[in-house]
Amino acid sequence: MIFRFVGMAMAFSGMLAAAALESSLLEESQSIALAYKELRSIVPERQEEGKLAPLYTARGESYLVSGLYAQAVADFEAGYDQLVSSWVGFYSDALLFRIFLGEVIAYDQLGMEDSCRHALARLSSIACDAGCSDCLEESPCPDDSPERAVAREQAAEEAGARLMQLAGLALSSEVQQILSGLTDALTERAHHCCDACAFLSECSAQLIAKLEVQ
Repeated sequence: MIFRFVGMAMAFSGMLAAAALESSLLEESQSIALAYKELRSIVPERQEEGKLAPLYTARGESYLVSGLYAQAVADFEAGYDQLVSSWVGFYSDALLFRIFLGEVIAYDQLGMEDSCRHALARLSSIACDAGCSDCLEESPCPDDSPERAVAREQAAEEAGARLMQLAGLALSSEVQQILSGLTDALTERAHHCCDACAFLSECSAQLIAKLEVQ
């Protein structure tokens, strides 16, 4: 009787998680449609196409955790295209990291090795530039206090652990190992750099939140 009750509880929990992800996908699709409608009302030379990039990225992450990898890739590619075609002239490295990380995982799950390697190269390039160029591992920020350093190191470890969890979403052990090594390097840099720590946290927060409702 107890086992039956536990099984029913787990099934109900799974139904709730699926409903939550379905609700997220619906809301994100509505946000994209609304953003397109708003953009059509703006004078063409002032269109801020970059505003669609985080919307596509968020929906791509929902598809990713739902196991809909082809749809995830389509949204990540759309997010990237919207981001780099924006007239604004700059874009978020953390958002690019989310796009490329999502592509790496989705392509790996789909068995698209060449596309996965290309996404890994772009992801590594973004990761190498994370943080403040003046805040080197050997010479932490001169404004640091012991308390601030301890808080940053703790935040870096927590963010690194979240990103390591995301690395486990990849299908192949090879890609998992590459993502784990990249995460270790980012976490080490984040120990000594507030910018790198903030970057690391921003890269993993939304996708982890969606995983936690499963």
